Amino acid sequence: MGILFVIALVAATIAAFFTWAFASHCALTVIEETAAGNREVTLENDPLPDWIWKGWYLAWMIAVWVAPSMFLAFILTPFFEERWRGPAYVIIAASAFWLAFPISLLSSLAAESRWTVLHSGVFARLVRQPGAWLTFLVLTALIVIPCAAAVGWQLLSNHFASVIVAPIVLGAGMLLYARFAGRFAEVLQYTKLPFRRKAKTKRRIKRQRNVEVTDPWEVPEESHETFVQPSAMSGLQVPFEGEVVGYDVNFEEPPQVVQSTAERTWSEETADVPDVKDDRDAEDHRKARLAALNIKPDAVELEHLKQRQKKQPPMTWMESLLTMPRSGGVIKMYAFMTLGFVVVSVLVRAVRDLWPF
Repeated sequence: MGILFVIALVAATIAAFFTWAFASHCALTVIEETAAGNREVTLENDPLPDWIWKGWYLAWMIAVWVAPSMFLAFILTPFFEERWRGPAYVIIAASAFWLAFPISLLSSLAAESRWTVLHSGVFARLVRQPGAWLTFLVLTALIVIPCAAAVGWQLLSNHFASVIVAPIVLGAGMLLYARFAGRFAEVLQYTKLPFRRKAKTKRRIKRQRNVEVTDPWEVPEESHETFVQPSAMSGLQVPFEGEVVGYDVNFEEPPQVVQSTAERTWSEETADVPDVKDDRDAEDHRKARLAALNIKPDAVELEHLKQRQKKQPPMTWMESLLTMPRSGGVIKMYAFMTLGFVVVSVLVRAVRDLWPF
């Protein structure tokens, strides 16, 4: 019996791990597709490492609020009578988690990093959408309560029907919760925030005292005494021209630019002559603009332009619920998720029956 118990325990752990990874992959896919405005959801053929990563990510989002919810329940439970402390603890912890978890989930999806727990933009949009927020909480409560009851029945009851009923309810609940979370994320995307001007930051200029500024082109004063003119130096031997001597350098007077006679004659003669080439280019440019204005866009291009300019309104809550069964990807997700939950449920029941202690 001990060996069978260990085998069942290991098998249940492995099956639960991979089933949770696939369920997390399906839930996040439904949330992202729905938040993007897609009525139908397709099952992406992502590799197994992506499933495992999404499983760890969703487990992290859940674990973040488990301890705070239990701590809040621990603080508030002593205010109740002795006989009501047990149910009060469960209700307070579940309610706190039910309120905080979707905020963290939407914050992590809206932020640059998936590990972000809270995002200020999500809070600003929640304030402007109280009706949608209340509707989401009510709908998700109608989903979470049956799922919790089914899982509790499967864990505490010995009835064989719980092994089948609990996976069916849990799979449907996860997909519906993901659908409503994606729909609520879509509503928040359409919520406009008030325009805020950025405060101008004054740049602080550090004052530097006794800073010496030097000119890199300035000739040092002692250079006049030590400088040797090129004419006084020995010439360079060039193969074809023989010895070549350089020009002298005058430090007193700046060099004078002498305009050549050809350039002066050309500028004086052409000063009053109009530039025919510029007029011709201007005329060609005007004709090109008139020709471009007369071009009529294609009907296909106009349709694409209308689609880009027209924003699709977000789905209604009823539409997001009724369009779920029409999507082939959701049906595949539900079938595989339910099968995985059934396997895990059977193995958990085997672990309970083979418990040696």
